[in-house]
Amino acid sequence: MRRAILILSAALGVAVLAGSGSGATGSPQLVDAASRFPDRQYSLTLPEKKQLNAGNVVVTENGQPVDGLAVIAPGGDSTTILAIDASNSMAGAPIAGAMRAARAFAANRNPNTRMGVVFFNDDVTVALPPTRDRAEIASVLSQQPELDEGTHIYDALGEASNQAEQTGSRASSIVLLTDGDDVGSSTSEAIALQRLRNAKARVFTVGLRSEAYSPETLRTLAGETGGTHAETGSASALEPILSQLGSRLANEYLLLYRSLEDPEKHVKVAVKVPGYRVLRASYTTPALGLSAGPAEKSTFDEILQSWPFMLLLVFAIVGLLVYAVRSILDLHRRSVRRRIGQFVDMGGEDVSVLSREELAARLRDFEQSIERSGWLARFAEDCEIGFVKQPPMTLLLGSFAVSAFVAVVLGALWTPFALLLFPVGPLVVVLYVRHKVATQRKLFAEQLPDNLDVVAQGLRVGHSLVGGLSHMADDAAEPSRREFRRVITDEQLGIPLEDAMKKVAVRMENRDMEHVALVGMLQRETGGASAEVIDQISTNIRGRMEVRRLVKTLTAQGRLARWIVSLMPVVLVLMILLIFPKYLDPLFQEPIGIAALVIGTIMVICGSLVIKRIVEIKV
Repeated sequence: MRRAILILSAALGVAVLAGSGSGATGSPQLVDAASRFPDRQYSLTLPEKKQLNAGNVVVTENGQPVDGLAVIAPGGDSTTILAIDASNSMAGAPIAGAMRAARAFAANRNPNTRMGVVFFNDDVTVALPPTRDRAEIASVLSQQPELDEGTHIYDALGEASNQAEQTGSRASSIVLLTDGDDVGSSTSEAIALQRLRNAKARVFTVGLRSEAYSPETLRTLAGETGGTHAETGSASALEPILSQLGSRLANEYLLLYRSLEDPEKHVKVAVKVPGYRVLRASYTTPALGLSAGPAEKSTFDEILQSWPFMLLLVFAIVGLLVYAVRSILDLHRRSVRRRIGQFVDMGGEDVSVLSREELAARLRDFEQSIERSGWLARFAEDCEIGFVKQPPMTLLLGSFAVSAFVAVVLGALWTPFALLLFPVGPLVVVLYVRHKVATQRKLFAEQLPDNLDVVAQGLRVGHSLVGGLSHMADDAAEPSRREFRRVITDEQLGIPLEDAMKKVAVRMENRDMEHVALVGMLQRETGGASAEVIDQISTNIRGRMEVRRLVKTLTAQGRLARWIVSLMPVVLVLMILLIFPKYLDPLFQEPIGIAALVIGTIMVICGSLVIKRIVEIKV
């Protein structure tokens, strides 16, 4: 009785596999291999061995022949991976029956097909990478794997997909044999299916019913990938099921092509094989999946299509046109000899050198003409006082270009009011230069008493005032060395000593230098003991410096309060933008919010300037 039950179970398993698409023995069968549009893949099983190729197989979609049809013969450019459950629930007869079934599958496979073996429990073990070597396959399948806890089905499918994909096969098959459901996989079902699609692999599932068995998982895997599912309650029935499956795959052709049909269209597929009836299938092409709204612009597109960028582009084009017109007019004013000399050697003078010198001279004249205009002249002088090495025009034009670019980008991405940042770059440069100038003037004031002591000592040993200044300038630190050398140079050029000192007093904004200039005038006109006068000036300067330090200490709290009050609104706005950006949207988008922002900014600036006037006490 028991033998009859086992035979009946095996027969039912074979019948289920055959009904799933393995094909009847008397007629060919066409099965959709669950390919993803536009790539199409069908498996064609013939009842007898026959040579097929792209020349004698015709595939049509809605009556039109498909392009690029590829017919893969049984075993040609294909890979099969056996994934066998090695969990503890398979101990005993189940694992023994599974290994017998695997050997039967290997015996019936096409010898040209690569075959690999993977065992899985709480870990996935690649027992045999894909190979055509019969001896290696037989050696691996002759031994039972070590069993352990866990049934990582999805992890096993992921590894099997990787093994199949590494072979470069155009089509792969994975035979999954298990008696349970997935337990503990780190890979999700969606990721496992995606890896199977990437490897162009079908999954043929074989289930051995047990207490933990779940047919839904295996049916889903087979249905989603174009494979088949079979199950049985007896371990001895696994051998005929896998034997039949091996025979089917050994005689299965794969038809591959790319469809050119329109989206959301019902497609009727017809396959004509010589000597057999026309095989038919159908499918519906998917939708394009485009959203109804307009396509979202990238950040780069938003910048290019913004009106601030267009405005900047217009200015650039106008500037280029002006430069081109000037170049053309200048070209007509040149002599024939010079114009030809750009291309041939005319002898005599070096035209290229002259043109470069002429260009450099014109640029210098242009810069000097601009620097002579009021504020720019003072800025150029500040750059010279502050030891700024870069040319003034280079600083201003470079800072303006950078701030213009930043303003255009922020205007396109954030708000048009960001265009107000155009003058920020030059303003920062001006403030930087003024800071450098203030530092140099402060150093000059601190060095002045010691420098005057050196001058007084020179007067006592017999030097003239000019000689004392020259001796002091040789050993003085910057900026005193540079300024007093200017005084000596001006005096040697015929400028009165007191006038030269007054110029330094103006450049350094130092009233004490005016007193020194008065000493120079008195010595020139009346003579006298200038050393004692200079000593007294030095003492007075040190006294005023002490008073300035005292005032600075007493007003430190007021200066700190000024910066706290001025920066607190800015810091508060930045923190809110960082924590909850949308909270301040009305402040930047609504007219009343923008007006409040402008008024608040003006009030903060005015308050800061008022506090500055209060705490700044000139001594």
